[in-house]
Amino acid sequence: MKQSRRAVRLFSHVSYEKTFQTGVSSPICHWRSCWESVFTRGIGNVIIAGESGEDSLLPIPIMRRDDCANPNGNLRNPNHHPDPTLNPMAEKEPAGLILDIFGPEVIGKDLIIIALWMVAAILFIYVPVLNQSFLRVVFAFPMILIIPGYALIAALFPGQDDLDGIERLALSFGLSIAVVPLIGFVLNYTPWGIRLDPIVVSLVIFTAAMLIIAQYRRYLLPPEKRFFAPFREMLAEVRGGLIKPGQSRTARTLSIIFIIAIVAAICTTLYVIVFVKEGEKYTEFYILGPGSKAVDYPTRFPVGKEQSLIVGIGNHEYQNITYTVEVMLLNVVIDPTTNMSSIKAYQPLHSFTTTLSHNETREFPINFTVNDRRYNRLQFLLFNETVPSSMISGQERINASYQDLHLWITVRPVT
Repeated sequence: MKQSRRAVRLFSHVSYEKTFQTGVSSPICHWRSCWESVFTRGIGNVIIAGESGEDSLLPIPIMRRDDCANPNGNLRNPNHHPDPTLNPMAEKEPAGLILDIFGPEVIGKDLIIIALWMVAAILFIYVPVLNQSFLRVVFAFPMILIIPGYALIAALFPGQDDLDGIERLALSFGLSIAVVPLIGFVLNYTPWGIRLDPIVVSLVIFTAAMLIIAQYRRYLLPPEKRFFAPFREMLAEVRGGLIKPGQSRTARTLSIIFIIAIVAAICTTLYVIVFVKEGEKYTEFYILGPGSKAVDYPTRFPVGKEQSLIVGIGNHEYQNITYTVEVMLLNVVIDPTTNMSSIKAYQPLHSFTTTLSHNETREFPINFTVNDRRYNRLQFLLFNETVPSSMISGQERINASYQDLHLWITVRPVT
């Protein structure tokens, strides 16, 4: 065997290594990257140089240069795989890769159901006709209690063997209870605060991001190892467990009664959640100082200089209410002997009317100017539906209001 030979080292995934002399031109190759080529290429003769000096023939698969290495002998791509079905990320354009990852035949049915449920919940929260129905609670309740946790579990454990169904369901409840308060805690320190719109947007963004990550991680796994929700198998198991073939009439009757009891319990729970008993009816009425905070109210007003405050109204009356707000200046004198107050002067400053639906809260900026140093109290009156005539003023008008607020002020001359 005097023909030209080239030494080739084949490395396995363990530290074991041998030196071969081959009669064919073979590049240096990593055993893991080229394992499939061993079974897909032709067979050549390999000459093993023995310790005694005699050569012996050994058949070995012939691998092409472009299977795993470049002409310099370096590994071309660690993700290179001869079989594209075993490595779905290999040699695909970004657009085609996205279509493959999120194709309808690849994406999990459980992720599709969650996405559709999320869209339905948004519609029942914001669409005027739908948000008045009991289905608003039915669709919104899982968005808080189970869906965020399930999406997070799907992203963390994409494999079929990572968790069983009971573990996934239990962790979905637990993580939802943990994630939703954390999102609210973060929102509390943002300019948006803990309100309906920021909470809905945050939950939708979090859930959508987890669904995308979950589908991407499932796509990276072999098809047989990806998690899928076996809805048909589950239904068949439930049906077979409750109503088995060959059951007696008594057993079948008991099974039917058991199913009816479960359905009735679910319907009763939904009824209690949806048709809750009306609580206390009340209206929020408040004033805010600079920066929309309930502190540092202005109390020293220069004569003739414009001032501003914020008036807030919150409707919790379980019906639409039309409110009227009046702002006025009063000159109040207190008799030190009787400790009784009396109004000596009265000047209306501002008024407006607004209609609020149940659980709606709005804030209104109020601008006014004080031109008389006699006044020492700024009065805010809130009327619910009924507003007295302009003939009623002073203390009688205050007594006729639904709620009232006031600030003691000092009017000083301009310096």
